Amino acid sequence: MGKDLDNFVLGINYWPSKKGMYWWKRYEHDEVKRDFLLIKDSGFEVIRIFLLWEDFQPEPSRVSLNMVKNLVDVADIASDAGIKIVPTFFTGHMSGANWLPAWMLSDKMANSRFPIITDGKMQNNRVRNFYHEENLRDYQRILIKNVASALKGHESIWAWDLGNENSNCVVPDDKSSASNWLKEMTYELKYLDERVPVTLGLHQEDLEEDRNLGPGEAAEYCDFLSIHGYSSYASWCDGLTDEKVPVFLGLVTRWLGGINKIKSINDVLIEEFGICTRPSDDKLKKINYHDSGNIPLVSEDEAEIFYDRTLSFIRDFNFKGAFLWCFADYAESLWNLPPFDKNIHERFFGIFRDDGSPKRSLDAIRRFVSQKKETVEVALDWIDINSEDYYEKPEENLIRLFQRFKSAFKL
Repeated sequence: MGKDLDNFVLGINYWPSKKGMYWWKRYEHDEVKRDFLLIKDSGFEVIRIFLLWEDFQPEPSRVSLNMVKNLVDVADIASDAGIKIVPTFFTGHMSGANWLPAWMLSDKMANSRFPIITDGKMQNNRVRNFYHEENLRDYQRILIKNVASALKGHESIWAWDLGNENSNCVVPDDKSSASNWLKEMTYELKYLDERVPVTLGLHQEDLEEDRNLGPGEAAEYCDFLSIHGYSSYASWCDGLTDEKVPVFLGLVTRWLGGINKIKSINDVLIEEFGICTRPSDDKLKKINYHDSGNIPLVSEDEAEIFYDRTLSFIRDFNFKGAFLWCFADYAESLWNLPPFDKNIHERFFGIFRDDGSPKRSLDAIRRFVSQKKETVEVALDWIDINSEDYYEKPEENLIRLFQRFKSAFKL
């Protein structure tokens, strides 16, 4: 008989609909209060937020006191609403772009996979390796010290996150550099408040490639592992609405992190998953979406079914919790700004529309919240290689293990 999942946590990733990544520059107390109350009323328990790096640390040795003050206000609003938050440091990569302070860019030019945005302008400079350069690690500790000190003992802090898909900004030179970085950053946070757990926002490309910082390295220092998984971005899965993807990636993360069998719900968080929906015909006419080459959009009915299946699947497999991407679609006033000018599908991942009305997906979430389920014991004996050998051919191994996973559970 399994154990009732009283500790399963349902969360959501947050940017304000009318502000997006420009939130901190245009911060409004009442907007956050309204959104957080809506999120709480919808059944969510935790909100993951992002400390856009250039906003919080405009100069290497200077943290913006105004941004920290606004962050404390966010924490207070969360506390008043009866909800927790996960502040994410060193953001960094977000929605198909890299948002970085000028001092994080070298004087060398480079063709980056993702556009680099600094102070609202596109840059072509190479990103400095913040895992390897010692002075950069010193600067990062300054940001941690200022933020964690300001929020020390605050009841709304559920966990700290050390980054959002960091390998999309820059890849560590080697695994030793990655481990040393993790050791230093987690030590700084634990020194300031040892009670708050620490995690790191890994994503599926950290499993598809060896980027020197994966579940094995993160498990050395993080209190729990986090993984982001999207069927929309997985060419190897069974379609756009494949509910198996987040669970499968979570199980591989659990295994690579050194956990061979599910024993508790304190090991892996599905920190991001979601799907983008088709907006109204009026909005579609404005964007010429079919000629954009973007990720396909699904109907709201299809999204509701996707969330029904995926949320239940995640809970059945005994994960720490699930955080949806994301709170709301982005307002049309942001559509001509990066990253939404190019990454059109990013506009429509919301559980709410940009006018604040709920999508059909919210019905699935409320059904999920009202249900109680039991855990199941799930062995990982369908994994037929040693974790030490996985990254010799990561993509090939991942695809093969996905087929074995489906066969083992008859999916």
